[in-house]
Amino acid sequence: MGFFVGNDFQEAEFSVFIGNFISEPKNLTKRYFKYYQFRHWRLFRLLKNKYLRYQEAQKKRQERKTLLPQQIGTFSQETFLEIEKKKSWIFDKTHQDRLKQKWNECSVIISNMKNWCDRRKIKLVIAVLPDQFQVDEELRKAVFASYNNPARENLDLSYPNDLIMNFCRTHDIHCLDLLGPFQEQAKSRPLYALRDTHWNEAGNRLAADLIFQYLEDNRLLPARPQP
Repeated sequence: MGFFVGNDFQEAEFSVFIGNFISEPKNLTKRYFKYYQFRHWRLFRLLKNKYLRYQEAQKKRQERKTLLPQQIGTFSQETFLEIEKKKSWIFDKTHQDRLKQKWNECSVIISNMKNWCDRRKIKLVIAVLPDQFQVDEELRKAVFASYNNPARENLDLSYPNDLIMNFCRTHDIHCLDLLGPFQEQAKSRPLYALRDTHWNEAGNRLAADLIFQYLEDNRLLPARPQP
């Protein structure tokens, strides 16, 4: 299982999806309770998300006038920095209690997965997938420069990963943290697609090699048939 140090902390609650724009809690009580607030009305969210997508299309159109094709990312520069800024609280020391609470919700689900696997004699292995904000120093500089973010001095980029690793050690779960190798490799080559939040080909290859090596070192691969 891959656990992404980003929105996976914020999406421990199972959701249902309505079209391409709306997700709601699967829990009916929580879902309908939110309808008392106007910002959770489906029509409002539908119109808001359509407007945001329209704005993003306009920003991309403007970028195409000034940038080369290879400089155009999945998101516009402004939107991408806003995405990373919103996630940066995860690494802020002043928000560690909030992060612990989020992780406690996630850990319940992982414990259930571990129990499910144990009953079937399956080894659960978790790979902790780093966010680009943790890996890319230039991206962090761009976020701080754009928003004058005071959290710069309060960063602890490894704290979220430590939460997960400590939990896995306590509960006898195999866990591989990709943060260190990604930080080291990112010094010499990009590992994420341009303004996309996902890995590029090099990032995927690095993750695949690290995961395979971990499985091999811990004898978690199926036995190879004898010739």
